[in-house]
Parts: sequence; C-alpha cells; structure tokens
Amino acid sequence: MLEELAEQGPLTVEQEAELAELQPKAQQKEQQKEQKKERNAKNYQARKAAVARVVELEALKEQGPLTEEQEAELAELQPKAQQWQKKEKDATARKGKAAAARVVELEALKEQGPLTVEQEAELAELRPKAQQKQKRKEYNAKHYQARKAAAARVVELAALKERGC
Repeated sequence: MLEELAEQGPLTVEQEAELAELQPKAQQKEQQKEQKKERNAKNYQARKAAVARVVELEALKEQGPLTEEQEAELAELQPKAQQWQKKEKDATARKGKAAAARVVELEALKEQGPLTVEQEAELAELRPKAQQKQKRKEYNAKHYQARKAAAARVVELAALKERGC
C-alpha cells in the first residue's frame, strides 16, 4: 500500500520510515511463500512417483513373484500411496463442495443485482464443477436406492423361502 502511495507522489518522512521497516518483512514473507511452494511441488512429485512405483510393483507381482527388495519396497510404499490417494480424493471432494456452495452464493447475489465481471467469470468457471458434483450425487443416490431395494428384496425372498412358499 505504501509503495502505491509512493507512485502517487512523495511520501512523508513517517511513511518512508514505515516503508523501510516493512519492506524487508514483506520480502522475507514472499521468499518463505516461494520456498513453501517449491517444497510442496517437490513433495507432490515424490508422492506421484511413489504411487506410480506401487502400480508398477503390483503389475510385476501379478506376472510372478517379486524379489525380496521389491516386496520390501512395495510393503513400504503401498500404505503411503493409499493414504496419499485418499487425501487427494478428500481434497477433491472438498473443492467440489466449496465450488457448489460458492455457486449458490453467487447466484443469490445475482438475484439481488448484477454481478461484477470477476464474479461472472468465477460463476462461469465454477458452475460446471458444481453441476458435475450434483450429477455425481444424484448417480450415487440412485444406485444407493437400487442396492437398498435389492437388499430388501433378498430379505423378503429369504423370509418366503423359510416359510416354504
């Protein structure tokens, strides 16, 4: 903010002092943010490679017995890979829920008046994600009801069989 003020005209002595004090902190924070981003990217690549290696080892296992080293590697990587995949799946689900909630929020704002260009763009971007989530939800509900009905029918038929009908 102070840098923006500086572009508008000369700063006061107090503003200059504040800028001199805050600038190194802001640069340090930006540097830390960049380092975290790099670490996250590195970790993501390592996880991705581990999951790929598990898939490879499982394919080899189907073809024949693994070596001791391969068995040990698979035993070490498999639980981690499953955990990472679950974490990723959960994160995707959270994003879908958040997108759906934001679409509802933006549509409510749209009813109250025109949206800003940014809000319109956000709505256009999120709407397909929310629709996809809704379709998946309906699909799951439909199949759940079908399984539930099938299970009820099995119970009913088992009862009839017991009675000898």
